[in-house]
Amino acid sequence: MESFSLSEGQFSFISNLLNATMQFAGTEEYMRFLSRAIRICPDKDDIDFFALAMKLDCPLWSNDKALKKQPRVSIFTEELVRLLG
Repeated sequence: MESFSLSEGQFSFISNLLNATMQFAGTEEYMRFLSRAIRICPDKDDIDFFALAMKLDCPLWSNDKALKKQPRVSIFTEELVRLLG
């Protein structure tokens, strides 16, 4: 992974922008789905995202082919960009 540096002002601006436009979820919001996500999510790096998608009953956007092999959470890929574009 490439690293980069930001000034304190740049970091603050980006942080404020993200907080204004995104809603962050804590583990407690999807905790009851976590054990099921651990069992059925094919990519262990995506378990938290998978559990939150199950809680919210929404799809994930990922190009991870392994995620598409499970039936519980719909997975959108770059195909969606082509369909919308």
